[in-house]
Amino acid sequence: MSDTNAFSTLFAFQRIAYANMNGTQTFVGSIAGELVFSVNAGHVPPKDQPPSRKRSRDTTEDEAQCAVDKVRKSEAGAKIVTQKSFETAQSSVEKMLKIRGATGERIIEAWAVSMRTSGQWGASVNTPAQPNIVIAFRLSAGVAIPLWQLCSALDVCRDGIITVDAKQVSSEFDLPMSDQAHVAQKNGQRSILVFATIPITE
Repeated sequence: MSDTNAFSTLFAFQRIAYANMNGTQTFVGSIAGELVFSVNAGHVPPKDQPPSRKRSRDTTEDEAQCAVDKVRKSEAGAKIVTQKSFETAQSSVEKMLKIRGATGERIIEAWAVSMRTSGQWGASVNTPAQPNIVIAFRLSAGVAIPLWQLCSALDVCRDGIITVDAKQVSSEFDLPMSDQAHVAQKNGQRSILVFATIPITE
């Protein structure tokens, strides 16, 4: 695969996998600095851990709502974005934050929710358009990430990219790297960047 792929490529790969009865055994990852899509027909998902009193509660809903509310209250143009679009953004973020790697690893290193206006992050400068919400994620390198879950989380977003090429990302929308990511990068690994535009919904 190329270093950068549109969401249409992800969804097409996933449709082929479902057609071949491998729909829940698809993965994407960054291996040796390259973006790789794969099918592991022998993969067995890790078993759910039994409830534990020591386990911290799931905060994904709160985190997603907080980020979306911040954009709603502070970003220019937010007043003309529909409530449904904000709800869709929150739902997509929640689903992304819940995804774990093939053996249960956390995959999200950093993420953000923002508003895109004309001329920003690929939007045309010459064509005035309604502002829309953009969600972005930095995913860990070297981890097999369930592609089918990624597609499910972002199924409403037809406009987006997945890339290991940092040059594809505007400096205005750069996501922070963890210490682990910096070490991985020095050893030839590259984390995965995902950018998705939330569709305008009434």
